[in-house]
Amino acid sequence: MELALVKEIILTKFYFPRLYIGLMVIFIAYWLYYKLKMCGKLKLYYVHSSYNHYIIDKAAQISKKVYNPSPFLLGGNLQTFYAEIVNRRTKGRHNLEFQRQLVRIEDGGQIALDWVISKDKDENNPIAVIFPGLTGGTDNAYIGYISRSALKAGYRCVILNKRGCSDTPLLVFCN
Repeated sequence: MELALVKEIILTKFYFPRLYIGLMVIFIAYWLYYKLKMCGKLKLYYVHSSYNHYIIDKAAQISKKVYNPSPFLLGGNLQTFYAEIVNRRTKGRHNLEFQRQLVRIEDGGQIALDWVISKDKDENNPIAVIFPGLTGGTDNAYIGYISRSALKAGYRCVILNKRGCSDTPLLVFCN
């Protein structure tokens, strides 16, 4: 037998089926991990008080929801990174308009409240207060997505920008 024929027989009869089975085992193990560990009912962590129980009872549908993250973006870091990159490459920044309200703090500093300007201005709608991450602000992609979703659900939106974030002037410095 020729060497090429021997290689072909070895690769087709031994290597590729084992590789295929190995990949299938890895895929099944990953899928089981995803379904058993990542997906499931939401877990609410809160201090047990009468007020918190009242809020949980009023929003009972939250505790009944099932969380199914993207099987390709496990974890909040990957999800945030993906949303930011995709938003920058495809659509640019969210196209929302804001009206800024500066609020002075006792120590001389200030924070900024960015109110989303909406066509459906109804002063009776509830207000969704959105708190960006540690160094985030109004200009982050995920804040735009959250704001748009809240507007569609009938909320008025305000984003609380911390000192020095999202072009909020930093007036007080620590020594």
